[in-house]
Amino acid sequence: MLCVLNSCPRAFRLVPILTFVLGIGIANCRSFGQDRLTKVRNHKSKIAEAGEWIYNDLPAAQAKARAESKPLLVVLRCIP
Repeated sequence: MLCVLNSCPRAFRLVPILTFVLGIGIANCRSFGQDRLTKVRNHKSKIAEAGEWIYNDLPAAQAKARAESKPLLVVLRCIP
């Protein structure tokens, strides 16, 4: 089916643009080449250097939360 630009519904004109954007996004995600374990370890080292999060020390996190009267968020992660 051939369609002239003015006679096509708006949604059909967006299909090529959306396909291109999604293709770039998928290609970009695959280009990094890191497995999940490497990504988690790299993220952990970045966060630990910043000093904003406490890893693997629940008593220290609880003490800091009590001292600052703030709630505590505990995240349990499993890397299969």
